[in-house]
Amino acid sequence: MNDFQELLALALVGTARGKLPTHAATLLAAPLNDVQGDPEGVLLGRAALAGLVRAAGYRAGTFTGEPPAPAPAETLPAAPAAFARHLNTVLEGPVLPEWLRLCAGAGWRVPPESLPTLLDLARHDTALRELLRPVLGERGAWLAAFNPDWRWSAAFGEDAWAEATEAQKESLFRDLCRQASAQNSAQATEFLTAHFAGEKAGVRIRLLDVIGETLSDAATLTAVEALLETALSDRSSEVQARARDLLRQLPDSAFNRRMATRLQAALQPGKVGLVGKVLQQDQQYTLHLPPPDPDLKRDGFDAKPSAQTYLSHLFDSAHPDTLLSALQVSPVRLVILAKTFDVLDELKRTTQHFGHAGLAGALLNVHKGDAPLRRIVAQENPAAAAWDALKQSDLELLSLLVKDLPTPWPADLSGELLLALQQSLQGVTSAYHWSARWRPNLLNRVMLAA
Repeated sequence: MNDFQELLALALVGTARGKLPTHAATLLAAPLNDVQGDPEGVLLGRAALAGLVRAAGYRAGTFTGEPPAPAPAETLPAAPAAFARHLNTVLEGPVLPEWLRLCAGAGWRVPPESLPTLLDLARHDTALRELLRPVLGERGAWLAAFNPDWRWSAAFGEDAWAEATEAQKESLFRDLCRQASAQNSAQATEFLTAHFAGEKAGVRIRLLDVIGETLSDAATLTAVEALLETALSDRSSEVQARARDLLRQLPDSAFNRRMATRLQAALQPGKVGLVGKVLQQDQQYTLHLPPPDPDLKRDGFDAKPSAQTYLSHLFDSAHPDTLLSALQVSPVRLVILAKTFDVLDELKRTTQHFGHAGLAGALLNVHKGDAPLRRIVAQENPAAAAWDALKQSDLELLSLLVKDLPTPWPADLSGELLLALQQSLQGVTSAYHWSARWRPNLLNRVMLAA
């Protein structure tokens, strides 16, 4: 047994049960025995020394395979030194995406010595992958092939798909969707239809997430509506929920048409029902529990809902335009109706989810001063709304509005924001005493966009 093995054996039983060995007849015996102190400290000190010597003296294995082919010749010029020198400064920071966009826009590739770090950073950051692909260069793609964790950068293809992990399939399909969107092609839809059912639940969820993030326009969702309708009966409840979320984005989808029919049956004007409420002097709505239909469970309803939970689910799940058109009411009347039948919270969630300006304005009559609703209303002119919020020192609203301002911000607004930032730091002795409205979101936006 060598010195390191003796120390390892003692570590397994503990210094309270074992005795420190006396090392002899080895090159390390004298320096190991010279380590003195309490038993635990001696054990750790000797193990550190013996482990270091053991690692330093380890003979590397012999490579017997064929050496890999060298990386192909680069087709993009390297980023100039004056630009590339900033990369190490912005790595893992909020400015890295901007650096990569500028690099791609100039037609450059990243410095080769930065490739391993960047490929590692993109392992779990799908947004960073999209920015990194155009600037990897030939050497980056070549290098990624040697590490399974970096194969997200592989080009789309049936062979690559068959060998990919769940995360890699998400990346490959995202790449295909981006290409299809740019070329106005149905390739992504056809591929999804052919492969969706045969994938594991984790992959199916990832594929639907990609559809929602990259191909969320109405035309594309309409093209995959049949597949999404099938997914409502998927064996995975998570897949079902994600499919419902995508279908509700289309006011004219079969899903929303079913919701409209149910809402018209649940809330009927001028008839006797389970609950009767006066909406206005000349109009009365009553709440009914419609008979069950075969699609109730697929559309996310409880097996045996009460009238109130039935109505709550309708207001929480249907598109805002579906609610308005089904009842043929204005946004103000729909808000009054929701308040009357105690589904106002559900209507607010739906309004915020879709960013519906008309309903947001009507809801402000009830939720006065609500910052997220004010942000939705301000979408028509976010710069003017940001100015007003800044003048009123409304940092809660300002921190939401600056997310929507196109960049770069106007010079006058940028200057005022920087002045407000400076004033917010007066008398602040630590980050914990600084207004939480500034850190970190508002500060980061000012750093990146002012």
